[in-house]
Amino acid sequence: MKILLIFPPLTKSAFAPVYETTSTGVGSYPPLGLLYLAAYLEKYSAHNVKVLDCAVDNIDYLQLSDYIKKENPQIAGIYSCTNYWWDAVNTARLIKKIDKNIVTMFGGPHVFIYPKETINFPEIDYVVYGEGEFVSKELLDRLEKGYPCEDIAGVITKSNQNNQAIFQLQKISDLDSLPFPARHLTPYKKYSSILAIKNPIATLMTSRGCPYNCYFCASDKIRKPRMRTPKNVVDELSACVKMGVHNFIFFDELFTFPAGRAMQICDEIIHRQLKIHWQIRSRADTLDTNLTKKLKQAGCNLIQFGIESGSPHIQKVLNKNLNLDKVRQVMKMVKSEGLLIYGDFLLGSPEETEEEIFQTVKFSKDLNLDYAIFSPTQILPGTELYKRAMAERLIDSDYWREYALNPEKPLKRIYWMGEYEEVDKLARKCYKSFYLNPKYILGSLGRIKSFKQLLWQLTGAVKTFLFS
Repeated sequence: MKILLIFPPLTKSAFAPVYETTSTGVGSYPPLGLLYLAAYLEKYSAHNVKVLDCAVDNIDYLQLSDYIKKENPQIAGIYSCTNYWWDAVNTARLIKKIDKNIVTMFGGPHVFIYPKETINFPEIDYVVYGEGEFVSKELLDRLEKGYPCEDIAGVITKSNQNNQAIFQLQKISDLDSLPFPARHLTPYKKYSSILAIKNPIATLMTSRGCPYNCYFCASDKIRKPRMRTPKNVVDELSACVKMGVHNFIFFDELFTFPAGRAMQICDEIIHRQLKIHWQIRSRADTLDTNLTKKLKQAGCNLIQFGIESGSPHIQKVLNKNLNLDKVRQVMKMVKSEGLLIYGDFLLGSPEETEEEIFQTVKFSKDLNLDYAIFSPTQILPGTELYKRAMAERLIDSDYWREYALNPEKPLKRIYWMGEYEEVDKLARKCYKSFYLNPKYILGSLGRIKSFKQLLWQLTGAVKTFLFS
């Protein structure tokens, strides 16, 4: 069968009529979920698989229509996330207008939260619930043979959506059994990051799941992490190097947990003498000096820390529970080893005062970070914060579910601190306080590894201050 896996155009977010994919200048990342599925189908089936990443190629709906008419696939697999749910639905509608016999199959984080709401759209034929590699292959094989699909656990149809046995959370225990993402099916040299020393970049996942339960996070309901072996991870890195990619971003929720496996990955990179640069995500309380030194030795050049707040009170409210003294110690240690630090902070959380917000900004400046992001705390679907907002009547209805059922009308941004404009104004103050600090400006030249990187980051900064 001819399978076309689509990352839709990004034109309309949940909160705004138009979203320009190139407006932020931060880069473009590959659709890893689709690439994992494509690789699995290539290796374990006879299906003909193609991937279309509309975002990286700036493909609009007219161009998408022409492409679908030209390729004439039998199955269209569409990635969906809640913030751009309208675009996912619109892609399915476009496909059905071209040929109502093209079967549409949906996966991604949106359907993980709203599976029943998704399958009730007339343009959507199947929903894959959970991790999709094994399940999607079984679905496609049965469709090819004309066999019924209603009894496949993890595949939701219009006729089986009331059968609770179907809603078995699909997760893959042996991640080493999965082939590496099918990067060759995309224009992989176009993927980039504003923080990369040199582009192109590739993204990797060495694990799935997170052992923590931060109340603002909607990224994963599968709390018990599953890990790839260090050899398998570095085999993938080596394969990317052979393709001409030497810069990497690890998308694990927490690369440094457990620390022993992270050390083993570093040792394997060093043993193979891979000349690469890479970035990870971490928690400050999962790093020690030995691991930090090993990360640096293996080519890691930047660590992204979710710090969230400089207030011990808000740390507890968000269930982040970082010891701020420990954070200070670890940031100092990481800086001493010559790694760059990227800090994520949230503004306007429940119970947070304006004084605590500026306490967070002061804390971020004291940490001597290389980069900082100050984001208004969003009330995302599927999170504990969303449940709290409904319980406290901050929102008077299940408005994310309503959006999932009808994405035509953009949502109003709702925050604990008040209107979006008020929180956005505070965020701008935080950015200016951090980035226009003379100490930061003087130290910024040491972070730039090339003239091209300097120009790109200056462009991103201008857009942040003038147009965000």
